[in-house]
Amino acid sequence: MQSTESRSSVIQNPKQERPLATAIFCWGGAFLLLLISALPIHAQFGASLAGTVLDQTGAAIPKATVTLTNSSTQAIQISTTNDTGAYHFSELEPGQYSLVATAAGFKTNNVTDLALEAETPRNVNITLQPGATTESVQVNGDLVPLLQTADASIGTTIDSAQIQRLPTIGSDPYELLRTAPGITGDGARSGSGQAVFLPNGAGPGGSNSGIFQTENQVQIAAAGQRQADNNFMVDGVSVNSLTHGGSAVVSPNEEAVGEMNIVSTSFDASDGRNSGAQIKIVTKSGTDSLHGSLFGLYDEAGLNSVNKWGGPSGALPTVVDNDQRSWAASLGGPIVRKKLFFFVSWAGFTTANNSYTTAYVETPAYRSAVVANRAGGVSAAILGAPIVVPRVLACMIALPFLTLQRL
Repeated sequence: MQSTESRSSVIQNPKQERPLATAIFCWGGAFLLLLISALPIHAQFGASLAGTVLDQTGAAIPKATVTLTNSSTQAIQISTTNDTGAYHFSELEPGQYSLVATAAGFKTNNVTDLALEAETPRNVNITLQPGATTESVQVNGDLVPLLQTADASIGTTIDSAQIQRLPTIGSDPYELLRTAPGITGDGARSGSGQAVFLPNGAGPGGSNSGIFQTENQVQIAAAGQRQADNNFMVDGVSVNSLTHGGSAVVSPNEEAVGEMNIVSTSFDASDGRNSGAQIKIVTKSGTDSLHGSLFGLYDEAGLNSVNKWGGPSGALPTVVDNDQRSWAASLGGPIVRKKLFFFVSWAGFTTANNSYTTAYVETPAYRSAVVANRAGGVSAAILGAPIVVPRVLACMIALPFLTLQRL
């Protein structure tokens, strides 16, 4: 009877149950979101820091405490040295850090301005001096290490400042890959700025539409490898095309890129998906302080200089009639200080240009005759559309002629 009564009440009063179910769903979703926000979220970063803690005689100091602090997010990691005095931190994002080493009977060593590059290992050995732990020694960790000694790879890291200052075509940060050691890409752009295949090129080719290219196969070669052998990673995730090798299906905008690490040869086995260049991009993230950027490029035909050598046939001086607008913006900051951060970026690109070609075109009289005699037809619709009317720079009229030859 209880079961029957309960079932009857549900059928008779369905509207009373819906608000309760909705409330349970909303409160459950809010609790789940709060739970996720409270948990630590880790991006797939590949930089690492390792070294050995030694005393003034060069002997290892076991069980020393090494604390690593991210200067931007204030995130803290702690490691304890092993019997050989070694410590290690992995999965670190690029940026500036401070490193503090402490041990019983030794002064505290504080290493500041310690820079880590994207997806790159770095070794930093620490020497502790005898004394009380309340005493400290401060050492500058060098903003940029002069020599990468953690492995034998050949490459470089391009940071966001270089990306924003160096000129690129279509605001594509991949264009700067040609500046890395061991990378060649000469002749991959024509005089008009269009992408050109390298001699061993194949596939979709390089980008002619900036970061909006669907499959962007940057025309570069690493240590003689084909460009189809290049490998693209964004935040530790492969963005390689499944159809064309060496093509990236994600081209991040310049405001979103924190650093680009390019390795041309002698890379680690974990990067062995492809044998060419290893391009590893780390996007920007929010920090413990609010920050943002804004970029705009205005290119108008009236601002361009005149080409005195003339147009396609050299008849008249011309001006490059391109209208281009590029803009980008970014914003990042804390949601929960020292725990949860946000970062968003946006980019846009528009262009309008006129191209020149040599071809036979219909005269206005011919167009008018077709429209008048084929009203409502396909031919009239095509020839009557304003967008198909060409802009004629110069006309060449061919006249019939007669040739006399003496027999």
